[in-house]
Amino acid sequence: METHEPHHSPDIQKEFKSHLSGAAETLKDLKGGGKFDIGKEFMNAIEVLKLNVKKMEEIANNKAAALPALLFILLGALAFHVGVYFFIANMFKGLGGLAGLAGVSLTPPILDLFISFLLLAFITIVEIFVLDFVGNTAFKGQGKFGQLFRVLGYANLAMVVSVFMQIGFIGGIWLLVVTYVALNKIKKLDSTNTVLTMIISLVVVSLISYLLNLLFVNVLHFGGVFSMYNPDYYSMMNTKLY
Repeated sequence: METHEPHHSPDIQKEFKSHLSGAAETLKDLKGGGKFDIGKEFMNAIEVLKLNVKKMEEIANNKAAALPALLFILLGALAFHVGVYFFIANMFKGLGGLAGLAGVSLTPPILDLFISFLLLAFITIVEIFVLDFVGNTAFKGQGKFGQLFRVLGYANLAMVVSVFMQIGFIGGIWLLVVTYVALNKIKKLDSTNTVLTMIISLVVVSLISYLLNLLFVNVLHFGGVFSMYNPDYYSMMNTKLY
C-alpha cells in the first residue's frame, strides 16, 4: 500500500522569529558600518535602478552596504516630504489669505513633517520585511532579510524624483519594477509567486499604514503628510491653533 508523507505547513511563528533575528542581524550591520564612498554607492544605486542583476547580487551579499541602503531609504522619504510640502503650499497658495483670516492652516507644521518623514522611512523598512517574510514563508523564497533590505534600500534612490510631485509617480512605478526583479533574482521566486508576494505584501503594509494613521491622528493627535488622507488630520491641525 502506497504511503504519503504528511504535508507540513510552514510554522508561521518560527518563521517570524527567524526573520526578526535576520532584522536584528541587519541592525548589527548598520551599527558596524564604517566609512564608505558616497559617490561610489550612488553609482551602485544607479546600477540597481538600471536592473543590473549582477550589481544587485553584489550588494545583496555585501553587509557593509547596509548603512548606505538605510541612507537611500531616508533620502527617498525626505524627498517625498519636501515635494508634498511644497505641492500643498502651491496648491493652496491662492487661498492663503482667506485661510489665515479664518484661522485655518493649509500646510503641515514642520515638526509633523519631520515625524511623518521618520514614519515613512519606518514603513519602507517594514514593507521590505513583509516582502521577505511572505516570499520565504508562503512561496519558499531564498536568502535573508538583510539581502533584500540592502538591494531595495539602494533602489529607494528612485524616490528622489518625488521632490517634484508632478512626476513623483514615476519613481514609485520604477521602484515596483526593481522590487519585482529583486524578488525574482535575489529571492529566486518565479514570476507568479513574485507578483503574489508583492500583492499580499501591499495589502499587509496598507493595513499597517492605516492602523498607524489612526493611532497618530486619532489617539496621539499627530498630523503630517503621513496622515494627509485622513480628514481628522486637518481638523486636528486647526484645533492646535487655539
